[in-house]
Amino acid sequence: MHSTTKNKEHRTELKEFNKKLLLPIPELLLATKLNALSFRDKEHKKIKDICDMFALLWYTRENPKKLSGKITQFINKNKIKQSINTIKDEEYQKASIPLNHSPEEIKRVIELLIE
Repeated sequence: MHSTTKNKEHRTELKEFNKKLLLPIPELLLATKLNALSFRDKEHKKIKDICDMFALLWYTRENPKKLSGKITQFINKNKIKQSINTIKDEEYQKASIPLNHSPEEIKRVIELLIE
């Protein structure tokens, strides 16, 4: 098991479905998605990563700009920018369908990570 998954500060405990669920913290999930973007060879996987990143940023309790600073403990700023720059306009367009948000809004929210 990777040290970040063992480290309690990198996960959240929820008690749902009569079970204790251990979830990675949002900034760790975002770093994982950002890291994966540049290696995706299947478009549907990249679209899912875009959807996941948007949902994490849109629905987390934490301000996206604050999360941006926290992500750098897992992935550096250059890699964040490089990964986001691999997202094409048509990929934002395809992600907009399941998310029910405009491609422009999805791009705006994700790009908060590089401001």
